[in-house]
Amino acid sequence: MAYLEVVVGAHTGTRFALGDELHLGRNPGAAPDPRTFLPLSDAEVSRVHARIRRLGRGYVVEDLDSTNGTWLRGERIKPHVPYLLREGDELRLGGTVLRFRLGGPAEEAGMPRYGSAIMARPAGVGADTGVEVREETSGERSVVIDPRELAPPSGAAEAVMRRLQAVSAVSRSLGEVQDLRRLAEGVLERIFEIFPTARRALIALVGEGGQVRPLAVRGRDGGGAGRLALSSTVVREVLNNRRAVLTLDARSDPRFRAGESVARLSLQSLMCAPLLVEERVVGLVQVEGGAVEGAFDEDDLRVLAGVAAQIAVAVHNARLYGEIEALFESFIRASVQAIEARDPVTAGHSFRVAEFAERLAEAADRAGVAGLGREAVRELRYAALLHDFGKVGVREHVLTKPTKLYPHQMELVRMRFRYARAAFERDAYRRLLDLWAQGEIDAGARRRMRGELERMLREEAERFERMLAAVEEANRPDVPAHALAPGLEEAEAYRFPGLDGAEEALLTPGELLDLRTAQGSLSPDERLQIESHVSHTYAFLSLIPWRGDLARVPEIAYGHHEKLDGSGYPRGLRGEDIPVQTRILTIADIYDAVTAGDRPYRRGLPQEQALELLEAQARAGALDAALVGVFIEARVYVR
Repeated sequence: MAYLEVVVGAHTGTRFALGDELHLGRNPGAAPDPRTFLPLSDAEVSRVHARIRRLGRGYVVEDLDSTNGTWLRGERIKPHVPYLLREGDELRLGGTVLRFRLGGPAEEAGMPRYGSAIMARPAGVGADTGVEVREETSGERSVVIDPRELAPPSGAAEAVMRRLQAVSAVSRSLGEVQDLRRLAEGVLERIFEIFPTARRALIALVGEGGQVRPLAVRGRDGGGAGRLALSSTVVREVLNNRRAVLTLDARSDPRFRAGESVARLSLQSLMCAPLLVEERVVGLVQVEGGAVEGAFDEDDLRVLAGVAAQIAVAVHNARLYGEIEALFESFIRASVQAIEARDPVTAGHSFRVAEFAERLAEAADRAGVAGLGREAVRELRYAALLHDFGKVGVREHVLTKPTKLYPHQMELVRMRFRYARAAFERDAYRRLLDLWAQGEIDAGARRRMRGELERMLREEAERFERMLAAVEEANRPDVPAHALAPGLEEAEAYRFPGLDGAEEALLTPGELLDLRTAQGSLSPDERLQIESHVSHTYAFLSLIPWRGDLARVPEIAYGHHEKLDGSGYPRGLRGEDIPVQTRILTIADIYDAVTAGDRPYRRGLPQEQALELLEAQARAGALDAALVGVFIEARVYVR
């Protein structure tokens, strides 16, 4: 059996057996369970200083945010991080040094666990003390003390201890919950531990206009409080005077007996305390003793006022948290709208993807396909809203490019065609004029040559129109390379004389490369720029200090173009390397992208074709087949 031995400090030489868990500190009343608490007589030790617990076949130690820290092997350990204990390790808590041992004298059969101690036998301890005396094989005389002997005695002190533990539990729960209703329900669960005579309790908040509305109501049996309601007379007393009230019997109390609501509700023993934030009443907590007169006393009222003060702070913090959440949500939505305004064609895409992703995650949970909780779905929603935020790093003319050639490039091509046609006509007429000037042809020949020239110019004009039409068609993003008209090759080969007489081409090599793009409007370099938005998104989101339950937002958004078969980008992730939230986001993103409406490079698909596309990609191993099945069966796509 593993145990701790005091090396330096009070009770040096004392050994404490270890069970599954042991808390160490100065105040048993602050411990989750006094039976598994080892009190240390050391002013430098915090009330609940550290915890040692079993992990597998070994033990780990954690510091519990102590003031002076916990030191292991000469170094201070980080709070709430488990550190593995090895044979002979020394722990320092304040001025107390403990040595961890895996076995030895503490392994004797029948020895109590969870903070049990083997102590050197004090003078006078013997058979008449009721404490078991053991002889160690080394000859050392020792006694075994159960940890319960270190806890407060029974009776009144034990009742006080239970009340303090319940109040402490309330304090801890108030710091862990931001949802007001859950917060109130958690407090009411403990109210009946703090006040054993309580029969019903409620927490109410003061809203706009001064209206008081119950937030949570509970009876001792754990259900609703039945007839429990707020007396306007009691409420006015608490709100107007901003102080807690106690009445042994409201029906006979001169402060309340004239109140119609007191008589109607048959109120007897009750306490009511305001929730005060900076002298402003934000609510109240009321506890009834049912039909028992004198169920509470002034000590109870002071305790309730203390609990109310904690609730008030928690309510204020929860409201502030809600305001911050709303502000953060507004910032995200405004940011997304600003980014999407750069590309009107895809406006609304991020919001629709977030809606589809959230609904798919919830449907997958119901179907048992994905075990995502409420916080994970919220994390996914933010990742979906921001998954395209990196497009802010893509040049706008690339982001909104409607055709294979930019409009200004296409206009330059048209001008070049007009110039080439004019140059051809110029050279033809120049040759005719040269012949006339030389006087080598008569009037009849001149008329014939002029007619022949005009016919040739008409044919050449038709040729230019044919070649330009081929270029215009090739410039459309929905025309694949294999469907290009022959006129494009003719235009590629055509040459015309420039201003200096040198031959020039109708189309530059760069223009030809863009026009022969396999599909869409982007050149290979431009496509890489667009794809870089994923990395830009990750880089931007990584700059935001996401808190614990949103910590994976950057990673989820980073993978929305990854595919299970490794064909995605930018990292080519496969299978289990892609989180389930990212798989959900990918399905939602693809569906909206192909159905949202016509884009320059393709028309939007009908619903049935889009679902067939998802199924085909799932069969090919690119998308999660189970999630695609849920998307279709749960009709997530129906808005």
